[in-house]
Amino acid sequence: MPAQKFLRGLAKVSEEAKKSKLESEKTLPEEVRN
Repeated sequence: MPAQKFLRGLAKVSEEAKKSKLESEKTLPEEVRN
């Protein structure tokens, strides 16, 4: 059970990392324009 909990937490972290990466990629072009 602890292993499943750990894997679930890891997946959550990677998902949040993907989200933040996508958001940073969205904002980057705007910064380049300025």
